[in-house]
Amino acid sequence: MTANLVTIKCFREFIYRTIIISMNPTSHTQYSHAVRNNYDRLSRIYDLISGGTERNLIRETISTLNIAGTGNYLDIGCGTGTGLVELAKKYPSAKNVVGIDISMGMCKKAVQKITKQKLRPPLFSVCQANGFSLPFRSAKFDLVFMSFTFELIPDDLFQLLCSEVLRVLKLSGVYLTLNINVSKSRNPIFALYKWGHDNYPRLIDCRPVDSCMILKTFGFEIISTQTFNLWGIPVASVSASKDKK
Repeated sequence: MTANLVTIKCFREFIYRTIIISMNPTSHTQYSHAVRNNYDRLSRIYDLISGGTERNLIRETISTLNIAGTGNYLDIGCGTGTGLVELAKKYPSAKNVVGIDISMGMCKKAVQKITKQKLRPPLFSVCQANGFSLPFRSAKFDLVFMSFTFELIPDDLFQLLCSEVLRVLKLSGVYLTLNINVSKSRNPIFALYKWGHDNYPRLIDCRPVDSCMILKTFGFEIISTQTFNLWGIPVASVSASKDKK
């Protein structure tokens, strides 16, 4: 098994995408800078805070995948590498398992986690990048996965994110998200969580989002959904494909 920490791949395409994105009048640059700084700090203790809880949900979500086991897989917002490890365990014959994260601190933790695992190939790559300007050629990936990252995206940047995922996803590919979900639940823990996000968004930065509606709005067709209860907080796993209509 090989683990490569790469600052950026596909340099020529990255430059092209950067020029195009810079012409887009969104706040993604400011957003990316703030998130990068926050998760660089959190990277040292992230697994201690939420590693076990997230790992169980990520493992269960990936276990439901029914895709070819010899493809290319991308984890956007790979964090400390839990999703990369679980993908490699489920698909030991994959060509490539690629993780990107905006935080170099998270990238380093992911590489450390990967190198400690006694896993057979595929080839791993971990790359510092963001989902708004993916440094990969079009139609490269059979799977794009995001766990506890989708709910970090500002509302006005979902279209940009989805357009990039659509670009790098193969026609038959699957987009799988795992995120805190909107709900009418009156569970007091969920109510407290929402209050915490509303009042202390830098501390509790993940907000409930309707991933099904967002994906359908921006070019995806829903394949399946699954719901979980995380200590009273609703979590949804949504599997989607390119809308071929």
